[in-house]
Amino acid sequence: MAERHSSAVQQVSGVGQQTVEDVRLTQSAMWTPTGLITSRSGFVPSGTATAPGSVLATTPTPNGFVHVQPFREVLQSGRGGGVYVRCLDAIKDINILSTSADPSNARRDLIIAQQSDAYFSDANSDMVVKQVVGTPSGSPVDPTVTGSADYLLLARVTVPAGATSITQGNITQLATQLTVATGGVLPVADATERAAIANPYDGMMIFRRDKGWVEIYYSGAWRVGQPGASGCRYTNPSTNQNFLSGQLNKFSYPTAVKTTPGIVASGTNNTDFTVQTGWDGWWMIDAGGRLGNTSVSAYFTIRKGTTEIKGHNPQAAQTFHVASVSVLTYLAAGDSINFACGPSSNITTAPADEVQSFAMKYHGQ
Repeated sequence: MAERHSSAVQQVSGVGQQTVEDVRLTQSAMWTPTGLITSRSGFVPSGTATAPGSVLATTPTPNGFVHVQPFREVLQSGRGGGVYVRCLDAIKDINILSTSADPSNARRDLIIAQQSDAYFSDANSDMVVKQVVGTPSGSPVDPTVTGSADYLLLARVTVPAGATSITQGNITQLATQLTVATGGVLPVADATERAAIANPYDGMMIFRRDKGWVEIYYSGAWRVGQPGASGCRYTNPSTNQNFLSGQLNKFSYPTAVKTTPGIVASGTNNTDFTVQTGWDGWWMIDAGGRLGNTSVSAYFTIRKGTTEIKGHNPQAAQTFHVASVSVLTYLAAGDSINFACGPSSNITTAPADEVQSFAMKYHGQ
């Protein structure tokens, strides 16, 4: 039926009691949505050094066992409506070599967390973390999982021919996706995982672990930051710094570069400094640089991508060229603005090139 029984209601003449599927459907509203009545599968973030559900070899001396770390996890049912909210509350040890390694060929085993459910005519309703043993082969493949189709692949364990122990190098983690309560900030690994988010909604927030910033989904696109918050991403050579709306924000450089003007610290490319804007509007950009080269003219430029917004060309052939460039320009969220200095308008990198200052102020829309 279309209408499902709600949670925590009084029965009338025996009518109104929830089925287990009713319960799964109603509690799925608490987790990151992927559709009208579906939710995102994944581990609940833990904040611990060891990722939830990771599969580890025995240390410091490997043996035949692997060890599944505790986890809380949400699994969207593939056989019916709603989610299973599951928990492994202690480390589970699995003896991979209880099935001995083949003397001639490797095999692939899987570690899975499988959910059975008598509601779907399974023999029981247990959640079991277990090994699925593969077949030795010259070109081994993952084994087929039998039983309930509601399971999570935790890891693949490659058992080498003749193996007497399992090392961490034999283990490939397969389950890394996280999920959070509806409306929470969802951690994602990178742009690839972000693109795989099913049906993001306006106002949905994610944390990009590869970038260290928060993105908000709005009007069909992911946008970085918002006024009054950390709204920019800084690269080469800046460390992460807060950006405040309506204030002049100067981006600092590592001490090794600042303490010796005109000289780039070893291993640091200080010739091209890029900022990605966090929101639409008018921006005041002020940048300065220094070029040490006696045989060429110096060129300093502020660019959006590869298109120049404003440049400055001081006199040619002097010991050090120093110049600043300022411009007020309208930028869209996500635009990449860079300031660079070099011996020509093409900005070919030279060892003595140095960007010395870069500041931006957001003036609103």
